Amino acid sequence: MKNFRIKCFISILLCFVMITGLTAAVRVRAEEDKRVEALEAEYVGEKDGAGKALAGTKIDFSTMNIKLKYEGETDFVPIPENEKPYINFSAAVVPYDGNNGFDFTITYEKTGNKKTIHKFINKTDEIFDRLAASWSGATNYYVGDEIKKGEITVIEYYWKLILKDGTPQREAKNRIIGHNLFQITPTAIKADGVNNITVEYPYLKKTTIVQIKGYGEKELEVTYAGDKNIVVGNSVDQKKIKASIVYSNNDKKAVNNKELVFENLEVKAAGPHDVIVKYGNLTGKLSLNGIAKTAEKISAKYTGVDLVVGTKIDPSKITVEITNNDKTKERITSGFTISPETVTKVGANTITVTYKGYSDTVVIKGTEILPTSITATYNGGTVIEGQTINKSSILVTAYYPDGTNKTVSDFDLSIETMNKVGMQDVVVKYKNLTATIYVPVTAKMVTQLEAVYNGGALEQFESLDRKKLIVTATYNDGSRTNVDDYTLTTTTASKVGENLFMVTFGAKTATFTVEALARRITGMGSLKAEVGSGDYSSTLTAFIQDQVVREGIKLETEEIEEDVIKSAIKRVNNGSTKKYIAFEMDIDSFQFDENQYLTAEITVPDGFDPAKVAVYFTPDRKKTMIQQTGGLVANNLYRFYAYSSGSYVIMENNNNDITLQEMRDNEQRKPFMVVSIDRRLPVRTKSKIKPYVLFSAYKNEEYTYEVDNEDLMTVSKEGEMVTKAAGTATVTVTAKNSGLSESYEIKIKDPFK
Repeated sequence: MKNFRIKCFISILLCFVMITGLTAAVRVRAEEDKRVEALEAEYVGEKDGAGKALAGTKIDFSTMNIKLKYEGETDFVPIPENEKPYINFSAAVVPYDGNNGFDFTITYEKTGNKKTIHKFINKTDEIFDRLAASWSGATNYYVGDEIKKGEITVIEYYWKLILKDGTPQREAKNRIIGHNLFQITPTAIKADGVNNITVEYPYLKKTTIVQIKGYGEKELEVTYAGDKNIVVGNSVDQKKIKASIVYSNNDKKAVNNKELVFENLEVKAAGPHDVIVKYGNLTGKLSLNGIAKTAEKISAKYTGVDLVVGTKIDPSKITVEITNNDKTKERITSGFTISPETVTKVGANTITVTYKGYSDTVVIKGTEILPTSITATYNGGTVIEGQTINKSSILVTAYYPDGTNKTVSDFDLSIETMNKVGMQDVVVKYKNLTATIYVPVTAKMVTQLEAVYNGGALEQFESLDRKKLIVTATYNDGSRTNVDDYTLTTTTASKVGENLFMVTFGAKTATFTVEALARRITGMGSLKAEVGSGDYSSTLTAFIQDQVVREGIKLETEEIEEDVIKSAIKRVNNGSTKKYIAFEMDIDSFQFDENQYLTAEITVPDGFDPAKVAVYFTPDRKKTMIQQTGGLVANNLYRFYAYSSGSYVIMENNNNDITLQEMRDNEQRKPFMVVSIDRRLPVRTKSKIKPYVLFSAYKNEEYTYEVDNEDLMTVSKEGEMVTKAAGTATVTVTAKNSGLSESYEIKIKDPFK
């Protein structure tokens, strides 16, 4: 029976175990069947004070707090142990790469259920070592003074983790902490002597100590800015009491007068008097002296009217005021004396007032006896209309009751500018008396007429620009003025060359000349000229079709002497050849620019090697030689393009160190400046300077202008010249971007001399 009961118990137990196991298996399978909807992750490993992960720290379930949210549920739950095998991390450690953070991926993957999240983890590869602080000692601090953080230097010492041969190593580093990043406690000096100040760096939650010396109060020094002798019955002026705190280092600091406490200010008796001054726990003493009340000075004032010379002064018109040594005042009406007692002269009379040994002065004006009548006589000549009469030409006599008379000059006139032709009456006024004079006046007339034209040269049959014609009239009163209501006999330049014009204004005439140039037309065909140097000669041809030229224009050339051009020749071939022709070509009457060049041809002189020939332009005839674009078009014919009037050379290039093509390439890269400028100008004339730089590397060149004598002429920033007086001036034109500069001598003449 007993065995049966045991067997039954065992059977029941087995059934219970089977049921429990089956239940657990079902529960596990149910959890395994749940699908993960989302992931959450937080880094909980080692961090610095700023919450940054330390490089080299492992990344696993001990440093990452991972939570899951299953489908159908609202909350995230800590990851179950059975789910951890399905988690993968993208990195095993926080990397050593010098960056401020890194992207980190966590993946959950389980039979068709995959979720991924990306985390950016801020990191650092720095390990704090210690914090140190020092004080510059730039300021003397006194107890209670606020500490200046700018005088405290805080340094963080730390280790920098670096990878060397794949192994992390430490490297000692330090940095200065900005004044706004640390805090100090206390913020003010608390005691005399050394004060320990705690410096806190909240970022790392670290502190250190800096020692700052402070100075405590020693005594109160009191001074007085006023007179130390105080009249009995008065109080010491506390506003004049100055106090300074004397510190343990003998430095002094002024105290605001309003913060002081005073005792014993009133002076009650003559002799030594002490004022007690208190400030906080400090007390000082001010030693003064009490004195008796006495008179110090008097002041007098005259309240009457001006008196005729010889009149006795009334003392009742004089008030006297006494000032005592305590600055109190008293007025008296008697007991004083005056000297002198009468007014003795015309004008200011100084009268001395005396009382008990003290004196002051008053001033009384003395007046003269007025005249009973005046006479006036004009002794000057005829006055021109609009002129002012000269008062020295008028004799004015005043007559007095006592029978005397005198000539006076301080008279007035009813009118001083003569504006009426004929006899003009003028009233003379003196001391309320009048007399009349008569002044002959003649009309204002033109005595001379001048005319200057500032418009430059005209073309034949072109009319003058009246705005650029300055007509100046000189009058019989010596004045000069520009007029515009003049008459011109003609306004058109009728011929090439000098044209005479006549101006009429009033009864006067003036003449001036204006140069007229031939009319500009579009050129046709070509121009020829013979050129030569030494034993060599050549024919120069300029093709002017499609160019703008003047009627009757000629191609002007001039030989350049060897001693003038030899430096430029040497620039090309080191002086190794005499085979050249140097000539000046004048093409100023052509209207062309860099984009409208002049095509020219020159025959190759006999004896020249055509293969070595080239044409050069030299703006200075010395240092600069610029090979012109061109080349042979026949065995003895060289074609080139000219951009300016000036000095040209056809020559052989015998320099073995550089080929003809190399020189052409080198020289053409060098810019040079060409300036159109009038070198001869009349006085009071305007003319525009027109510069340009050939082969410039700059799209927009900037020019400046200077003149050595502004008394003769001026030059505006736009390059406009205005002549003022005859003479010779030098104008310098500078191309700022290219660094080129040229100077020109301008001769200015006066057409009326």
